[in-house]
Amino acid sequence: MTSNAPSLVLAVPRTFAERGLAVPFTTPALRGARLRRSARGGCELVVPAPHGARGDYVLEPDRLDTLCRATLHDRRLAAALAALPALTPHAVRECAWLVAAEGFAGPAARSAAAAARQADKEDAARARAVLLDGLIARTHAEDGSAAQMLADLRAADLRRRSLEGGTSGIMGDGLARTVSEIAAVLSPVGIGAEAERARLPRLAGAVEMLGQDARECAERGRGEHLDVVEGVAIAAEAAAARTRLLLDAARGQAHSSVALIGQWLSASEQIVDLAQRPAWVLDGWEQLILLWNTVRNGADWLDTVGQVAPLLPVLPEEADAWCAQCAAGPLPVAPRKPMAAQVPPRSSGKAFEHVARNEEMRAMAA
Repeated sequence: MTSNAPSLVLAVPRTFAERGLAVPFTTPALRGARLRRSARGGCELVVPAPHGARGDYVLEPDRLDTLCRATLHDRRLAAALAALPALTPHAVRECAWLVAAEGFAGPAARSAAAAARQADKEDAARARAVLLDGLIARTHAEDGSAAQMLADLRAADLRRRSLEGGTSGIMGDGLARTVSEIAAVLSPVGIGAEAERARLPRLAGAVEMLGQDARECAERGRGEHLDVVEGVAIAAEAAAARTRLLLDAARGQAHSSVALIGQWLSASEQIVDLAQRPAWVLDGWEQLILLWNTVRNGADWLDTVGQVAPLLPVLPEEADAWCAQCAAGPLPVAPRKPMAAQVPPRSSGKAFEHVARNEEMRAMAA
């Protein structure tokens, strides 16, 4: 007879799949939770032990009640995540926004979900335009009629997006559909002259800013437990440096639109893999940044340390293996061990306030 109680384990992940994906739960007790595949089949949640204890609790998504009294949003999100056919940063983010769009994290988060969906469409439109422009430039000298066909396709795409906002008409053409599929994969990375406007480069910039802020806090001796603040700075610098390398590698695939389409038709999984790597490295950082920015200037800095530490993403060795082929020099040292909360939370009686704050953070996420 097996127990439904969560088990407590101590482990340092070697791969991103083993580390799992950050889940934006709103229940304070689930802070820092990650979702990964279980060796027994299905999914499992890995939740940092509270109050500075070492290790993680491992439980099935439908067993949240064995660990805490979860919010309705979190129970709904856990059920939706358990049904995902594949665990990727994109899949978890999409699932989380779908649940938020249902209103389970409040009206502000519901509005943020709509805004995130619109921003994703705009990123995809920019990437699609870059790819089409590349095709036009390549074919113009070789075949004027082909170049004109692509230019017409580009114009029709612009008209369709401005008038309909859906997928119809000329976009049903095989070439246009392929371009749209590639653009959807590369749009979070950003390509072309406006690449830095994309979501992942913006998040990488936010991680860099967090690292600088934490470094300054540590140098000024701001607050207690400066080892945690220093750890945030080191981890942020390491993650940002690796992300920049992986972004460049993913964007390099779009150097030639013609070659990229040919590769997509023969080995699309390679393009998808390279495009997803920056998201794996950045996974979990958005929640930490939002929490840091929300509470860093508050009076209760000691409580803040207890909340930030479990959220700090640990970079698996796999990240360095990914970067080995494109790194020109040594990378910043990445922490390899999870950081437990250094102190018991002072505000254990503020659960409802923390839930409200976590819902506000959902509304600020991208």
